[in-house]
Amino acid sequence: MKMKPGLIVLIALIALMGFPFAAWAQTRTVSFDSNGGSAVAPIRVENGRTIARPPDPTTTAGEATLNRFRGWYTDNDEFENTFDFNSPITANITLYADWGYRPGDRGPGTGIIFWRNDMGFPIEGYTGAAGSFRTYTAYYLEAAPSNSGSARWGANGTQIRGVTTLTAEQLSMASGGFPGFGRKDTHAIVAFLAANNETRMAAQVAAAATFGGLNDWFLPDIHALNFLYYQKNLPGINIRSGTFWSSTQSSNANAVSQSFSNGSQRDNKKTTNNTVRAIRAF
Repeated sequence: MKMKPGLIVLIALIALMGFPFAAWAQTRTVSFDSNGGSAVAPIRVENGRTIARPPDPTTTAGEATLNRFRGWYTDNDEFENTFDFNSPITANITLYADWGYRPGDRGPGTGIIFWRNDMGFPIEGYTGAAGSFRTYTAYYLEAAPSNSGSARWGANGTQIRGVTTLTAEQLSMASGGFPGFGRKDTHAIVAFLAANNETRMAAQVAAAATFGGLNDWFLPDIHALNFLYYQKNLPGINIRSGTFWSSTQSSNANAVSQSFSNGSQRDNKKTTNNTVRAIRAF
């Protein structure tokens, strides 16, 4: 098949202008895998050009907090490699959508997400001015964006009824426990302290937090505090050392704290001043 003279002349002109014909004619395809979200059409682009970010996909799958679109990633596993839409496209690629929050993300309360469970986990807590009890399903734990200073645990001499209580032996076997009791514990501790005219104690300080305009913060139970310890180096948490109070008590005189220097959990006198870091579950 002979090439038409006009086409030969066009190719020659393109070459003289410094554009190799093969590169000029080649296009690349950017495909989008929404991972269960609404479809996003592939984009064809000339080799070496950039593409505009398409409209975000949406999904109705899962709970509202899992529907949050995080962005487009070049990996479909840990979602660590965010795609830069200013990067030239030089090969066919597929981008993958991620949903929800990941540890290290900034949460709704301006804090840092430090634990995620896609199956959901039960949080025992109270709601309403009357403090009616209810259990709800959460998917994330968010640490407040900063510590709330130091405080005593309070209630010295009393083992508060309804607060999670672990003896030293039970504590040694509970390191892998589920973090579902801090909200319940905090409510019970605050109620007891108020009835006994104690103020500025750890649970009260945590419950009074209003980061991000949200007021559902509480003192973490020892299991949640342990999860926070293992994520202490996340940007935004970045805790190097210090001893932090949990909402878990161990006797009438002691409550459980955790060292963020070495991770050790131990009984502390309720009259001891330790650091408070509030968390929330949603």
